[in-house]
Amino acid sequence: MPMVPEAVFAMLACARLGAVHSVVSGGFAAGELAARIDHAKPRVVLSASCGIEPARVVEYKPLLDAALEQAEHRPASCVVLQRERCPATLVEGRNVDWDESVAKAAPAGWSATGSAPSPPSAGRWSSAACPRSARARSSAPPCATSPTGLPTARRPRSRTRRR
Repeated sequence: MPMVPEAVFAMLACARLGAVHSVVSGGFAAGELAARIDHAKPRVVLSASCGIEPARVVEYKPLLDAALEQAEHRPASCVVLQRERCPATLVEGRNVDWDESVAKAAPAGWSATGSAPSPPSAGRWSSAACPRSARARSSAPPCATSPTGLPTARRPRSRTRRR
């Protein structure tokens, strides 16, 4: 993937899923890319149709196709971000268009029918993680609940003024 916002989205999506991701610089030789594919054994390869450099346009998709022909491991699919400067021909059954798959996707937690997710359960946001009575009796700093539902400690404010 070139340095585009979708590359960051892909990395964050891998982190959210707990999937390992390996970043490969654009324009790698097909043989080197094939060696990395064989070593990592990815289920999915994310790529772009091309990378745009100041003096030239580097076509990534032909390099990826050549690498997949040389590699022993076969990923289940390749998601390709089509760039306007150099759209690529997608291989039926292997390549998936990035924009089409994003358009079909539902937000996390939403069903395919479009119904909203249920609100968090009372137990998730209960005060059990940070009971007020225990906090009031101790001299520990107050704690809060993070969006993940886990307790987090707040830094106590300094009581002395800086001059």
